[in-house]
Amino acid sequence: WAGPERDEHFGAPPLLYGKTEGSTPFRFSIHVGDVGHTLVVGPTGAGKSVLLALMALQFRRYEGAQVFAFDFGGSIRAAAIAMGGDWHDLGGGLTEGSAD
Repeated sequence: WAGPERDEHFGAPPLLYGKTEGSTPFRFSIHVGDVGHTLVVGPTGAGKSVLLALMALQFRRYEGAQVFAFDFGGSIRAAAIAMGGDWHDLGGGLTEGSAD
């Protein structure tokens, strides 16, 4: 199974394209009907934050898309700034004493 050819909720291409270990193309979409609930679980260092940042950046392909992320460790900061977004350290713990 290579994933759905289109995201039926948006009527658009899938969220992202990848390939399997066997180099088979894979289409990744999080929607089942109109529901896009998603849970990402894994051990420390497995790439959960990288996957979530990639998903957030790719989500911008859909018309009118907006991304709001609450990120405890600040790992989405570079992606947000690179795409012209805003990043705020709401608690101040990540930027206290820095030159930012």
